[in-house]
This record gives sequence, C-alpha cells and structure tokens, in this order.
Amino acid sequence: MDEPTGDLRPAPLVASLRGHRRIPWRTALWPLPMAFAVGAIVAQYVTVWLDTLAREGTISLPAVLGERTPAGVIQVTGLIAAASATALALVVTLTVTVLANAGQAFGQRLIRNFVRATITKVTLGLFLASTVFSLGVLYRTTGGPSVASPSLSTAVSVTLALAAVVTLILYINHVAAELQAPSVIARVARDLWEVIEERRHDAEHGRVLHAASGDDAREAEELLAREGRAILAGRSGYVQSVDADVLFRAADEANMMLRFRHRPGHFVLYHTTIAQVWPPDRAPELMDAIERAVRVGRYRTLQQDLKFAVDQMVEVALRALSPAINDTFTALQCVDWLGDALLSIADAPEPPRVHANDTGDVRLIAPVLTFHRAVEGAFDKLRQNSTRNVSVSIRILGVIARLAPQLRDPAHRAPLTAQLDMTAEGALAVTPVAADREMLLDAYRAACAALGHAPQHG
Repeated sequence: MDEPTGDLRPAPLVASLRGHRRIPWRTALWPLPMAFAVGAIVAQYVTVWLDTLAREGTISLPAVLGERTPAGVIQVTGLIAAASATALALVVTLTVTVLANAGQAFGQRLIRNFVRATITKVTLGLFLASTVFSLGVLYRTTGGPSVASPSLSTAVSVTLALAAVVTLILYINHVAAELQAPSVIARVARDLWEVIEERRHDAEHGRVLHAASGDDAREAEELLAREGRAILAGRSGYVQSVDADVLFRAADEANMMLRFRHRPGHFVLYHTTIAQVWPPDRAPELMDAIERAVRVGRYRTLQQDLKFAVDQMVEVALRALSPAINDTFTALQCVDWLGDALLSIADAPEPPRVHANDTGDVRLIAPVLTFHRAVEGAFDKLRQNSTRNVSVSIRILGVIARLAPQLRDPAHRAPLTAQLDMTAEGALAVTPVAADREMLLDAYRAACAALGHAPQHG
C-alpha cells in the first residue's frame, strides 16, 4: 500500500506496533494430555496415601478392592505401565499418520480440524495418565514398606487402563469416519458457518453500529491520506483479529480519527503503514488502544477471517480436482457448500466500513470483506482450475442460478453475473464435445434468466 502523503513522518514512538502472541489452546495437542498426566501424578500420591491410612487402620476401604501384596502390585502396575506406554506410542504414531494423510489429501491448513478433536486429546491423555500413574505407584511400592497392600492404587491403575482401551476403540472409529471426504467437507462447512454467524452477530449486536454518510466518509479518508500520521507495524505477519470496539472508543474519547488499513487475514510487512491517525501530532495517544485491539501472528485463523474460512473449502475442492486425486464428486460438494455460504453472507448485514459517533463525527475507518470479495474468493480459483471439468463448471453455473432468486440486495447480482460470464467463457473455450457444450449453454442460459442477465455467449 502507498505510504501517506505529507511532511509528517512516523516517530519512533509511533512505529512500535507489536504482534500479540496467544497460544492456540484449541488447536494444540499437548495441553489436555499434560493436564491428564499432572492429574495422574496427584492421584497416585492421594491413592497411596489412602492405602497407607488403610494399612494403619485409620480408614477402611471397600472389601471389593481386596487385599494386595507389594509383589502383586509390582507385577500388575508394571504390566499396565509397559502396555500403556506401548499403546501410547501406537496412538501417537497413528495420530501423526492421520495428520500427514489429511494434510496431503485436504491441505495442510485443515490439519487443525483433526488436531482439535477432543477424542484425540482424551485418548492421548488417558494412556499418558495410565502410564504415569502406574509408574508412580510402582515407584512408591518398590521404594519401601510404607504401603503393605496398596489395593486402591492398583484398582485405580486398572480402571485407567480399561478407560484408555475404551477410548482407543472410539478414537479408531473417529479416525475412520473423519478421514472420509464428506466428513471433512461437513466440518469445514461448519467452520465456515460459525464464522458467518460470528460476523452476523457482530454486525447486529456489536457496539460499533453507526455508519457514516458517504460524503463524510470521503472527506475523512481524504483528510487522513493528506495529513494523517502513519503507525507502522512492528513485525511482519497476518492480522488475526481487530477489536473495532476498542479502536472506536479510543478514537472517540480522544476526539481523533483512525484509519486501520488491514482486515483480518491480510499480511502486513514490518515497518509498513498499518494505520493512520489524525490529528497527526496526537498519534501516540492511540498506540495503547492499537496494541490492545490488534493481534498479528504467523498464520491466519478463523477468528474474524471469513475469507480464510472460504479459502479452506476452496482448498479442499482444488485438491480434489488435482491430477493426483481427481475426485470430481468432492469438488461438487464443495461448490454446493460454497453456494450455501454465499447465501448466508448475503443475508447477513454487512459491517460498516466507516464508523461515526452519535453526533456523526467519523472516528474509525476499517476495511471489511464485502459480498463481492466473498464471491471472488469462492469462485475465482475454482473457475480457473475447473475449465476442463464440465461437471464442476455446470455445478458453478447451477449454484449461481439457485442463488439469484434468494438475493434481496440487487447490488449482489453484479459479482455473480461476472462469475457467470467468466465461467461460461472459460469452459466453452476448452470443451470440444458438442453435447457437453450444449449442457454448459443450457446451464448458462438458466443462470442468466435467474439473474435477469442477457447471455453473452452461445
């Protein structure tokens, strides 16, 4: 992007935007298994302590637990520890294999959908807990005569092992189901729907709801471009989230204007303009708000990034169309879900780009993903890579035809019309079979009729 014009240049204080680091707990494998392991360490101390109290006659344990000798405990817990450790290695190997296959078949970014599955973490956690607990009991039992008959500890060790085996069966069933293309597409579609609903909720219930008039918006943008002071990014990375409420309130309280130049999903370069502030001499006053409101990271996330959610579905379709996989049916399903997503995006209110306070003063300008950009994101790459696949081209035309009658905003027809003409032009140019061309033309004419558009081809 162009740098702001004018004599003012960013001061060192203003050029200090930092990226906010946050551990992606939901998509990390280790937190829950480690919590199980810590719980197992605590549990083995508690059960051994209770067994000691039972030996001393302070408390009595249920008779169903039976009596155990140290030799018997060593044999049982040693066997469970060895078996659990072996099974844990098997689960880890299986998980790595699943992630590798998922990345190859559906895209590296979709690995997150497998990693965040609860059953995977619980299975790893139970086997890790079983191993740690059994080793702890084994160590305490062989360490001296303090526990003569650790029956409770042995029972808990056996219970953990049985629970781990049950979850292993459930995990294998989960893997078998989740590796199927329809399951992957359904999960990606659910992610896409959740991001759309988040956008709808923010637009309907957020505190920043005042859209400035067109003239006021133009004047504010011209003033910021001419006299605004630049705030530079302190690191390179993807904008992961922007809290517009924080930026708006800070700018309104300081009686200033702020233009943030990137939406979530954009990549920012170090020491390039990420925002502009007016009046320029008071730019440092908004630095704290920008620090709190903006998170820049190494990768894109689904939070606030609707385009990334669309890209995930497109990526599944593109990999299905690749020569190595050549799965037309999966691509067709992706096109159907993209059509559903576009309908939901069209129905949801579009967030305002220029925000004003109650008195009409412009306070915040921030880019948003428009319906036009969403349509381009959904269809451009698919259209470019499916010109020789008649079935996919026809499905794209069919989805556009089904979308057209549902659009309440006439302005939403323009991007669909553009995609309609480009899809037909590209497919017809490389389709030599007369019957296939006729099917393409039929689908094209039907979509044109639905959009009220005069056919440009055929």
